[in-house]
Amino acid sequence: MTVHYIPHPNPELRGNPLVEALGYPLAPHEFIKLCTKKPIIDFDLSCIPAEHHHYYLRSAIDNLASGYVVQDEAPRLYDTLFRMIERGYIYRNPLAFGDFKKLTTASDIDVNPTQELSLQQTAAQSSLLLAGLSGRGKTAMVDSILSTIPQTIKHTCYHGQDFSYEQIVWLKVDVPTAKGQRALLWRILESLDSITGEHYYNSHLKSNVTTLMVAVRKSLIIHGVGLIVLDEAQNLSKPTKTDKVGNNENATLRFIEELFNKIGVPLMLVGTLSTLNLFSQEMTSARRIGKNGSLILEQCDVDSSFWKRFIKQQTPTELLHNQQTDLDTLTRHIHHLSAGIPAIASSLIRSTMSYLTYLGPENQDLSIAALNRVFNEQFSVISGALRALKKGQYYQFEDCAPLTLLHESEDYFNSDVVTKSLASTKQRKVLSNNTSELTHLSEKQLKMLDDMSPESLLQKARDNE
Repeated sequence: MTVHYIPHPNPELRGNPLVEALGYPLAPHEFIKLCTKKPIIDFDLSCIPAEHHHYYLRSAIDNLASGYVVQDEAPRLYDTLFRMIERGYIYRNPLAFGDFKKLTTASDIDVNPTQELSLQQTAAQSSLLLAGLSGRGKTAMVDSILSTIPQTIKHTCYHGQDFSYEQIVWLKVDVPTAKGQRALLWRILESLDSITGEHYYNSHLKSNVTTLMVAVRKSLIIHGVGLIVLDEAQNLSKPTKTDKVGNNENATLRFIEELFNKIGVPLMLVGTLSTLNLFSQEMTSARRIGKNGSLILEQCDVDSSFWKRFIKQQTPTELLHNQQTDLDTLTRHIHHLSAGIPAIASSLIRSTMSYLTYLGPENQDLSIAALNRVFNEQFSVISGALRALKKGQYYQFEDCAPLTLLHESEDYFNSDVVTKSLASTKQRKVLSNNTSELTHLSEKQLKMLDDMSPESLLQKARDNE
């Protein structure tokens, strides 16, 4: 594939092949058009026996999960990440600072004086935090943004000069639930291997943390990584006064700063709201890592452009035979039941529409009554978490692991949503007891977590400054 270099109008970025190969950024309307994904629901059933039509109708409803609606915050986040990538290459221009690929044969990060100066200048580069509620669409938003930016660029010639280089523009890594430093470092090397075809991970299975840190830094520099995204950042450990580097030590925010700060690769952290708690406890690292600020995703606003577009795409009521309830009513009631969490709303809509296909044509109305019925039957397991969310008790919502419970309830109820009713007192009692056990919090947890909001955590971080 031929690389087209676009001369950058910014003098600080002009003449850098790693920047100019990125091309023009997408305009907001181009970005939205490229990222929006409409589900395929228009099936041709003309050759299908009539007795199977309802089954394939439910198959079409299942496809709603494959659609994607661009969130209102996404175009601005795309713009920020694109500029972070560009600026991260200012002091890593191979034409100005030499070939960093020679680090491959070095035992440490052994660079010439010019390259050393460039890395010092680019240290503490751009960084950003994206935190939000479970099910709010953080990962989907980041994935959609990254899908619009080429991950690898193979250079062969730049303005008539031979320039052979394979550039890794971005690297996305999930922070492992195993909290050790080595687990995270291995995960980064594995991710690089999957893209480059190298064998960094296998070469360092027995390496200690210090050696692994050198290997990670070298590999990121060698391959010209423009941005590293650490998803599931809430899996990082809380900082302690005795934080240090070692084989048996946990990966903390301070460790992340130590790992990336010296090489200047722009960093994005993505996690649930509990990630904010890590920042409030380690202000020095938080201030450096959050250099480009933060984006906090709470519940969706019922009147937001995104929520209206999302509900419209998720409710293709033309698949039903007797739709009476208007779109505005659906938009507001689904928001009420789901507390403005897209993942829960989407699941509720699909479950309700599938339920309606079992009924006679005259009863196929996606209505308040139908949504309430399915919510009470299939979603009671997360009702406690949603009540906490509606009251602003964000951490009770997160602690209840609502999405895990949601998937479990979907699996459990899927086979008998229509053939059985959960209206009997005995069944409701069992469900209520299970929900109580899952959402129980100790007095100590209640004292610490009740009524906490993102604003209070951010204020705590500012107070510690």
